Amino acid sequence: MYLGGIYDIACYQVHPLKFVQGLAKAAERRGTQIFCFSPVTAIDRERTGYQVRGSGFVSHANEVILATNGYVPSFAHWVRSQLWSVASRVVVTAPQTGLLPEKMPTVSDSSTEYHYFRLMEHGRLLFGGRPPILPKIARMFPQMVQVPTEFEWEGRVAISWDGLPHFGRAPGGYWFAAGYTGHGIVLSTALGQLIAEAISGKPLEKSLANTLGPSNMKRRPFSRRWRAFR
Repeated sequence: MYLGGIYDIACYQVHPLKFVQGLAKAAERRGTQIFCFSPVTAIDRERTGYQVRGSGFVSHANEVILATNGYVPSFAHWVRSQLWSVASRVVVTAPQTGLLPEKMPTVSDSSTEYHYFRLMEHGRLLFGGRPPILPKIARMFPQMVQVPTEFEWEGRVAISWDGLPHFGRAPGGYWFAAGYTGHGIVLSTALGQLIAEAISGKPLEKSLANTLGPSNMKRRPFSRRWRAFR
């Protein structure tokens, strides 16, 4: 399967749901109000700021950030056209003993399928990437074919043309960040901090802005692919 790899002792595993819940609690302690199940349908520029409209509400803000990835709202046509939305699935097997090593490093590869896998408690194998997943487990770990699946879930991720996340101001004036290409947990958190610092007046590093900013995001026909892969 692999010709080589890099072992990085500085990397860590995280539980994505617990991580985002922790971020939400930290934000609420700072006075942030979080509104779930309140989809925004339009962001319009006003003379001093922006008007944010949704189903049954209108809000006003000096700055707006569209922090998104695999689920870009339909009104954000320019951001949507830069990305390709694809499915990502995770499978967790039932417990097993003796079929896999007792210890195995977490693996994340550089293929276009974005495979990643690790051992969990009681010998469960967690395997994720572009679906379908079971044939890939059978190819990499044929001894696990007879082990049933206990959990699986699927969602959408967004892929950019160059494989890098991008952020900046959309033509509508509001801030955006998207296109994490399978590495959103860490990179979206980092870009959130960068945008917050930019809004507060801290200048962005030119090298970072040139690499990840909207200057590299030329209009592409991704919107058609987006519809095709929904």
